[in-house]
Amino acid sequence: MPDLPELLRAAAPAPGEPFDEAGLRRRVAQRRGRRRLGAAVTAVAAVALTVGTAAVIFDWGGNRPIQVATRPGPSGPPGPVVWSVPGASGVAGANFVGVEAGRLARYDARTGQRLRFLTEAHPGGGDSEPSVAGDGSVYFVRGNGTCSSGIWRLPPDGGPEVPVVQPKDGTQSGVAVSPDGRRLAWVEQPCQDVAVLKTKDLQTGAERSFTMDAPPSVEGRPDWSPDDRHLAYFYGRSGGGIGGVRVLDTASNARRADEGMPLHGPAGPNCAQNHPAYRPDGTLMVLTCLDENHPDVVARRFDPASGAPLDVVFHLEGTDPQAAGLFGVNSFDLTGDGGHALYEVLADGQFHAWRWDGGNRPAPLTTEGRMPAW
Repeated sequence: MPDLPELLRAAAPAPGEPFDEAGLRRRVAQRRGRRRLGAAVTAVAAVALTVGTAAVIFDWGGNRPIQVATRPGPSGPPGPVVWSVPGASGVAGANFVGVEAGRLARYDARTGQRLRFLTEAHPGGGDSEPSVAGDGSVYFVRGNGTCSSGIWRLPPDGGPEVPVVQPKDGTQSGVAVSPDGRRLAWVEQPCQDVAVLKTKDLQTGAERSFTMDAPPSVEGRPDWSPDDRHLAYFYGRSGGGIGGVRVLDTASNARRADEGMPLHGPAGPNCAQNHPAYRPDGTLMVLTCLDENHPDVVARRFDPASGAPLDVVFHLEGTDPQAAGLFGVNSFDLTGDGGHALYEVLADGQFHAWRWDGGNRPAPLTTEGRMPAW
């Protein structure tokens, strides 16, 4: 794991020279080895670096410095490096990216309050489905009109958005970026054809397509494994509660999405599997029922190599076990260390956010941010 204080000190400028923010971000991204910060770093979502006579506050969700404050030491000169997490008391996941009024925004994960918008409103469609990469980049879907949307990337420094996937026609959904930040996965729905599961190597531009039926098909957002090779996704017909989570080796000769290995365990109309999310240890966290006789919704770990169900991590709140096999859950996302989760539930015609920070029960989070992602 990176020694972040060491990196911070190494990035400190010589007297009279500017602070090398880009260099610091590059060194952290190169050494942390995960899409989101590793265990030694996820405990800090923002840092304060003492440079000269000022403490420069960095938001590690991928933004430029958001505050500069003077913090003199006991005898006047600055003291040592100070760690600070605004509004999060030092826990991982101090803020998240969500969607509000068709724009991406960043939110305080403790209070749910919007900190700032990240994109502007665009005619023809809004921004949605954010997926946060390890370097702080945000990949997202931008609508371009009827039956037309593409995938864009918002750089870590908040610079202008960059188009990544721009098909001639059709819509994109379920964007997922791999832990190493090199690969994307998503579902492409052509205007006059059957949807396909796609992957793209962001360095070479090479794409692969995995065909599907209509339905069953891949629904929701897939998730990449820590080895940047395997892809987990729901495959079925969510409206009828048919199907479950499958794991596909994207380096294999597979050509269809249904060639992925299905997970075992309870399944059926009252016991669906959905919203897979990999943990750093390589196990999969999947939303499913407690068992066939108890439809309570739980987050359970699975062994993706054998498909075997493991232990229950926590029970979800605010869900509807009878909600068309999806429990009413619209989105689910884990922090990189697997210790925190955000999920969104549709209930009573409204979306409600919940946050889990360990233990058996999550807590409600009041926020205007839709589709929250760490």
